[in-house]
Amino acid sequence: MRGDCYYSWPILQVRGFIGAYLKDNHLSDSRRVRKPGGGRKPCIESIVGIDELFLKILKDFTAGDPMDEKIKWTHLTYAEIIDAMSTEGIDISKPIVKKLFKRHGYVKRKAFKNIKLGTTENRNEQFENITSKKQAYEQQGNPVISVDTKKKSC
Repeated sequence: MRGDCYYSWPILQVRGFIGAYLKDNHLSDSRRVRKPGGGRKPCIESIVGIDELFLKILKDFTAGDPMDEKIKWTHLTYAEIIDAMSTEGIDISKPIVKKLFKRHGYVKRKAFKNIKLGTTENRNEQFENITSKKQAYEQQGNPVISVDTKKKSC
């Protein structure tokens, strides 16, 4: 046995010969073993509510380009998304998360800083305040706009 191959070489040679014979005599299309579209469906298509749950998880962690609404990203890791979905009852793997990213137009983006600016004790408090105000505005039916500004030096 070599690697994942369970057949000996003479059997593979016979199979190759049979496949070539069928192809040369145009018999391969008429002697189909499976129906078109047969086989197990991918779990991304068979799990009910996977898209809605994915978008619900990413709702508060989505950012994007204000000039192009098609460009959107999140800073959540694949593991964080997998954990969040498993707590909701849907167990998936990293390749499925990648397919969901592609299906919904997300890209994986992680901001990084070269210089550490320091830490503050109440750093998380400002984000919790923004989140609570955002939820209050959304409940009233008002739009929410996020603006990121940078200090420019002259």
